[in-house]
Amino acid sequence: MAATPGNGSELTIQDLALVETVLGEAMFGPVSWQKLGLDLGIYITNLNVIEREKGDSTEHLRKTLQQWLNKVDKVRDTRWPTLIKAVRSTGDNAAADRMPNIIKKHSNV
Repeated sequence: MAATPGNGSELTIQDLALVETVLGEAMFGPVSWQKLGLDLGIYITNLNVIEREKGDSTEHLRKTLQQWLNKVDKVRDTRWPTLIKAVRSTGDNAAADRMPNIIKKHSNV
């Protein structure tokens, strides 16, 4: 069952579109996909596999988010606060600051 935005539930692979929407509306740049993946708990070896696959940084970000939502490697928590913290760790504080309001907006849909 997919998580309802803002209810504290863990996100699942069914929430991929919502996660991508929130990151897009927060203006998170996909070029930081690898740093985001590391901070979410995905091992560099898996990120290297993603990097070698065809696609641009947007596609790499999508595959990274899929790995996170599927709890690969040392991923233990797939809640919004974990994603916000990881976005902040990439240096994109502005996107991280925008995310809570965007998540709240989507929870009122």
